[in-house]
Amino acid sequence: MASSADTITQSVRLTLESAWQPVNDLRTRLTADAYLWEPAAPCWTVRPTDGGWAADWVEEEPNPAPLTTIAWRTWHIGVDCLDSYSGRLVGRGGTGLTGTAWVGTPVEALDLLDQAWAVFFSAITSWTADDLVSPLGSDWGPYGAQPKLDLAMHACREVIHHLAEISLLVDLHTTTA
Repeated sequence: MASSADTITQSVRLTLESAWQPVNDLRTRLTADAYLWEPAAPCWTVRPTDGGWAADWVEEEPNPAPLTTIAWRTWHIGVDCLDSYSGRLVGRGGTGLTGTAWVGTPVEALDLLDQAWAVFFSAITSWTADDLVSPLGSDWGPYGAQPKLDLAMHACREVIHHLAEISLLVDLHTTTA
């Protein structure tokens, strides 16, 4: 019989693996048109700039927050969430991008998401049960006293809800655009 510690670490791993699974489905469903589709205004997206592509962003989120495109949501998951977390956990992200930098095609975006996920997932799943209940530390500001398990579950929530939104936008684009 598995120990409680083994059960906890295995549960975290399986939960994270399950949360990431919809990315594979997107590889066959997400088109270039749907990736940048703006279903309503105002809409935040990623736009070409002199230095590549960049996500729309302001420091103080507007209220109400604008609708976001699939492109913007992939940036948010990859750079704003996963790479940001990994940078504080292991000193590097998976995409090699920072700030609002992103890419203009779904193939590039999904590849970068996988790279960001691989670094984050490797960090989280290397933890023991004792690590999962230890504090995040000073790099996490006001969240520093929270257990590392909270970060794993927060990232899981971010991935699940944004991938669900992306899937819905793909469905809407397929049936309406």
